[in-house]
Amino acid sequence: MKPLLLFFVILIATPPFTTAQRTFTVGDTVCYSLTARDSSGAIIDDWNISGEDATITLQDSYANSDTSERSWNGDPDGYSWARMYHNGIELDTISGNEFIVPKHLFVNGMAEVCLVHTFANGSYHTSPVGVTASPSHPFRQQLPENLKFTPDTLDNFLLDLIPPNDNKNNAVYKERTYEIRLIPRDRFLNLNEQEHAIRFEVRYPEEIWCYGFHINSDEVFWTSFGYILPFSKRSRILPDDSLQVIKVYHSSKPWISGTCDPYEILDHPPTPFRLESPPNHSILSVNSGVGTEDSLTWERPDPPDPYWGVRFRGRVYEKIKYTVVFLDSVSLIHELRYESDGDGVLPRLTYTDQLLNAIGDSIAKTTTWDSVNLVWYVEADDLTYITRSTPPSPENGHKGWHITLVRNPV
Repeated sequence: MKPLLLFFVILIATPPFTTAQRTFTVGDTVCYSLTARDSSGAIIDDWNISGEDATITLQDSYANSDTSERSWNGDPDGYSWARMYHNGIELDTISGNEFIVPKHLFVNGMAEVCLVHTFANGSYHTSPVGVTASPSHPFRQQLPENLKFTPDTLDNFLLDLIPPNDNKNNAVYKERTYEIRLIPRDRFLNLNEQEHAIRFEVRYPEEIWCYGFHINSDEVFWTSFGYILPFSKRSRILPDDSLQVIKVYHSSKPWISGTCDPYEILDHPPTPFRLESPPNHSILSVNSGVGTEDSLTWERPDPPDPYWGVRFRGRVYEKIKYTVVFLDSVSLIHELRYESDGDGVLPRLTYTDQLLNAIGDSIAKTTTWDSVNLVWYVEADDLTYITRSTPPSPENGHKGWHITLVRNPV
């Protein structure tokens, strides 16, 4: 049997292009004529009987690798895909980029197929889409020009909340800046990089502000893939609260819009923690001078705060500050406050006789005391919320442990 080949002739574009690449808008119909010829160039009229199924292959096409698999709205085709048709009937596929042209579709050795491709060449996928057919003869196949697909007109906006961590979807944290991805898109979800005048609508506008512009009033000019950076001043937590929602729309074409999913705004007080040492009702001997060092210690939970370890715009957020509070155990009014070791970072406070003497002098309001009764506790502060330490069994309604300072005779 003589070598067989498929000869491509593109049907669209009049007058013929002179370049090696043709440009179409996504969703356009691009049709081809497939002609079965032998090695001498003669058409094989009975290809539908003597031939075999042909395969059309798209090269450098990512249309069928789109993971959206659903439309933006009621449009069943409103996502990225590539399909081949014959007389309006979709051809079967071998893989995402391979289409079967059954031999019975050839009439007098020819068949017309049409490609609809809805994925645009853009910043991430710049290579044009190539189209090849098999079986073919390496010296006789005429390949059509490569195809470049450009986005269609603006159809919608993607407004997509970026969760600050993996603990909960559609939730952010009070008084912590978060990101919402904003992408202007065509019908098929391709990025539309033309400049668009847009405005925002917020369900609870008094509870939010945004870096760079007034989200509740400003008109913003947007050209590409990017982020807005809101900051919420009030918590909204299910099931008691209705959730926050942000909508974006085109200033002069308000029906072109996008809305983020409703989202919670979570509180994030530092994780509860307990005092460790010295135990409740400990007696500490106080000598004159500096003396030997020891420490007050407490738990450091993992994580110490719900927002701990959140990565935001390349930075990891880990901010907890500990303060040790000493109180007069009688009045519970007179207090002294000390940052923990490491400028408030470490879960301990190192003390010496010198520090204990100073605490005793201040609480007793005299330098000639013999013993002083104290209550101590720790505050964990994340710059928005404060959590106090929880002893195992508080005795006086105040969440702290007792210490008695006893001054040794000089």
